[in-house]
Amino acid sequence: MVLGQRHKLYFRKAFLMVKDLDKFFSQVEACGNPELILLRSIELKLLKDKFIDKLEKGRILDLGCGGGLIIKILFDRKIDYGLDNDRLVLKKAEKRRVYKKIMLADARKMPLKNGVCDGVFSNCVLEHIKELDGVLEEVNRILKKNGLLVFTSLTDKFKKYSVFGGWKKYTTFRDKKLDHYHGYSLKKWREKLLKHGFKIVDYYYYFGQTTTRWWDFLMLWSWWINKVGIKLDFWIYRKFIYRKFLKAKAVGSEGAMIGILAKKI
Repeated sequence: MVLGQRHKLYFRKAFLMVKDLDKFFSQVEACGNPELILLRSIELKLLKDKFIDKLEKGRILDLGCGGGLIIKILFDRKIDYGLDNDRLVLKKAEKRRVYKKIMLADARKMPLKNGVCDGVFSNCVLEHIKELDGVLEEVNRILKKNGLLVFTSLTDKFKKYSVFGGWKKYTTFRDKKLDHYHGYSLKKWREKLLKHGFKIVDYYYYFGQTTTRWWDFLMLWSWWINKVGIKLDFWIYRKFIYRKFLKAKAVGSEGAMIGILAKKI
């Protein structure tokens, strides 16, 4: 009888967990394109599991906040500051009401006082910033001592894991199209962060070679069907992506993407 109760409790917990994940995934579907849903669902699930609890308290800045969708999915409270240099996406952020204050500004010159923030969060933004050193210097300035920097970004494996990883013309074209300027190894990130007064506390890799190639395939497929005007029922690729999302976990010592928790020293 006791064993039966334990089984019931286990299956109930598993059922509730899947329902919660389904709700989480449904929110990520607002990203639109299938390759973005694949990437965001996996990276946000891992962020939620590993690092977001470190930013539950204190003043937080979302660097490169976009329309605020990521914050809406990850956090159960309003974030103090959302900063972006795109006026149009900030209008979306205003409608979502997930920030106490929204700022249209260059990340190399933030309209914030020294040491005002307890944490800075940035999801898949730093690889799009050409002048990265100036941004990291500013992040250091606005953070309190021992303040946290949580971010995700590409690694040097992102090109290598591509469907056409050996074709330089393709990877160069893709980087240009997606405004990718950086893809650093963990060693390179350690050096760069240390240069600007940060120490890596924890990290994890995600997006192994197989998943990265699926992402590449979905991006090309999405581009092609949009180009020719074909419309497919969303469930066709939702079913595949959702399966990947449920199984998502950190991928050991290498990955095309990395999540980093760093502390100001």
